[in-house]
Amino acid sequence: MFARYAACTGAAICEDVFIVAPLAEGLALAAELKQVLKQDLDLDLDVPKFNCFFPGDRINDDDHARDLFQNALQANPQLACLSGMDTGISTKGLRVAGVPIGNDEWVQQFVLAKAAAVKVDVGKLDIISDGLIHHQMLRFCQNTRLAFFGRNTPTPLISDIFAEVDATILEALCRKGTTNTHGEWNAVFRRFVDMKLQLPHFRGGFSVTPNAGSAISAFYAASVSLVQWLRFCSHAKQNFIDLASTWAPGQDLANPDQWSTRILLALKLAHKVLLTDFGCHEWSIDGPAHASAAPQIEGSSPNATANAPQSASRNVVTPLTLLPLTLLHSTQTVDSNSRFKFGWQR
Repeated sequence: MFARYAACTGAAICEDVFIVAPLAEGLALAAELKQVLKQDLDLDLDVPKFNCFFPGDRINDDDHARDLFQNALQANPQLACLSGMDTGISTKGLRVAGVPIGNDEWVQQFVLAKAAAVKVDVGKLDIISDGLIHHQMLRFCQNTRLAFFGRNTPTPLISDIFAEVDATILEALCRKGTTNTHGEWNAVFRRFVDMKLQLPHFRGGFSVTPNAGSAISAFYAASVSLVQWLRFCSHAKQNFIDLASTWAPGQDLANPDQWSTRILLALKLAHKVLLTDFGCHEWSIDGPAHASAAPQIEGSSPNATANAPQSASRNVVTPLTLLPLTLLHSTQTVDSNSRFKFGWQR
């Protein structure tokens, strides 16, 4: 079908189809695609879920974009089947494979709406009388719903939103676990309880992973893997197109100082935050960080050694070691014993 529409280019990801084209040609292709899929496969495209994005460098007003859309429908009666997509028209952003892409305000509003739905559903679970089932429903069903956004959305835009969801889930657990008497706790004890709820099981906690904390590592790991994969697909010995030049034209992925795309700038920021705020270390050819630099959880001995008892040594938290950004897309390789296939190690 794309061959009959020379002005259109596109791609398909799972059940999502993307068309990049002038408005009239793109709508004509979408209308025919809807008709063909129905006739050949009995598949109905959900028109109200369609998104029509107008580049902001040409049109900066959503009302103007809707007027252009309505004019295109009126000019071609065959496009009447697309009239229901009016609400999906925007000049500020669009959803791509479930990920919000656009200006900061649009992305935040998109994630905020998803987070609000999670918070509402958390409250609905109060009706469950069994505390264990309530905990499992919150931990496995509600607490994981935002993980996809954390992995694919620049963390600084959504950290505060995720923190609100974390607070809502912790409050629900405390309310159920104490039959709503937790209001008598002082602030120090409440912070201790929140910590215990979010600690993993092997640290004596209830393993309700905080979204605000885990999102940055998820985004970092996913973005690092992307840069390394682009290097793999751009290697001279591989029978692929140069995806790095296609995905990031005009940029040297081996030189972070020249990065300018938003996802790469977000990766640089995540790298910096992990080093400065979370005690991570950068790998160097001279070897890993000195063992004395390993942070310890509260209450552990500050001078733990390799000969310490097992119960004491478990209190030592080994810092994460990150691969320098300059090596992610470099032709240099790291010895396999360094375990840096994906750019970081635990």
